Amino acid sequence: MIEKLIVIFIFLGVSLGLNAQQEIGTYFFQGLHQSAALNPAFDAGTKTIIGLPSGFAMFHQNGYSIRSILKGQIYDLVGTKKNQMLIGGEISLLKVSVKSKSLRYNFAHNYKVFSDLQLTNPLLFLITNGNASVIGGKINFSPNWNYNLYSETLFGVSFSGPLSWGANFKILNGIQNISTDQSSFELKVNDDIYQLELNSSFILNSSFPIDFSKLKETKLLSFDLFPNNFGVALDFGVSYTYDKFNFSASVLDIGYMRWNEQVHNYKSESKIVFEGVEISDLIGQDFRFLDTLGQIFDFISTEGSYRKFIPTKFYSNINYHLNDKYVVGALFYGHSSYGKFNSAFSLNLQRHWQKNHGFSVQYSVIDRNFLNIGLSGFTSLGPIQLYGTFDNVLGFLNVLGSENVNARIGLNLIFGKELKQPNLKV
Repeated sequence: MIEKLIVIFIFLGVSLGLNAQQEIGTYFFQGLHQSAALNPAFDAGTKTIIGLPSGFAMFHQNGYSIRSILKGQIYDLVGTKKNQMLIGGEISLLKVSVKSKSLRYNFAHNYKVFSDLQLTNPLLFLITNGNASVIGGKINFSPNWNYNLYSETLFGVSFSGPLSWGANFKILNGIQNISTDQSSFELKVNDDIYQLELNSSFILNSSFPIDFSKLKETKLLSFDLFPNNFGVALDFGVSYTYDKFNFSASVLDIGYMRWNEQVHNYKSESKIVFEGVEISDLIGQDFRFLDTLGQIFDFISTEGSYRKFIPTKFYSNINYHLNDKYVVGALFYGHSSYGKFNSAFSLNLQRHWQKNHGFSVQYSVIDRNFLNIGLSGFTSLGPIQLYGTFDNVLGFLNVLGSENVNARIGLNLIFGKELKQPNLKV
């Protein structure tokens, strides 16, 4: 059973949605309506905006990579203690934004997916090399995974002024979830009689069309687009303009989801001792850690509803307007999951042409990776506005091996008299 779960961890963590979602370049373009999804206080500057279907894809890996997995090299003993693969995607079906005097009203309907898979180096070593190095000692490992597929319906309001503010209320409808609630394993191997002792404290919850204890009865594509899994989340943002400076900050996705359908809970809280190892197997190198544990280790499976919090994200930003064409800015982003804090710091330079066109270049440090060059831009032709943001264009040269890759591309329809473009007038 444990072997099946670990294989599923790696396979699904890699394959489900190459599309927790860190996004930087969009935040700097405060005159683009999509930036309001990262800070509800931002006002794009036109009376009516209709966002047509668009997409966002994001990928971050630290420690191992898809390329190393395909080559069979899925651990790095001199790397970080936690190897992370963070994948996110969003399909925005519709956005509508209408402004009346100083208030703006927003509506959006999106589908989102994210997967945060974290494996410690000791676990990856055991998977690939067996337990020979553990004989006479002990090893601790704690695999964690949080995978979510859900839709959100957003209702928002914002106020524009020298001190702008905004808030969103989001109704969440969960489609699929797999998440570890707690994960701690300790393995000991006696150096005299090669006795295995495994202490485990593990809970895996899922709302998924697969019962991991009955893998032969799988119906992977059998799921309801509107299941009875509901939750709520809140976004808050502020923006303050003083002379040539603009200061802003936001906190997103303060909320949770309750999972009620296709629910399975797998729990292990036990101490297991195994003595059935033949010396001839050890000499012949036929003894593998996962094969052995798969015969003796089992989970208690139940079916009970559970609640899971959405990973909360934070942004803070300062912009300085050199003139009516050029803006320089700095941004900090962060979110935490399973005790690992993901962060990014970015410097940005923007160039604007008569409020209808914009282009920016940025340099970012993302989770201690210092080589991230981003390019973003938008152009307006009549009521049609085309935009694209890329936080690391270098990543597209080596997608499977790069640590950071993301992109947002889409179209807006903008109508009505163009209002003062916020935070650009000096």
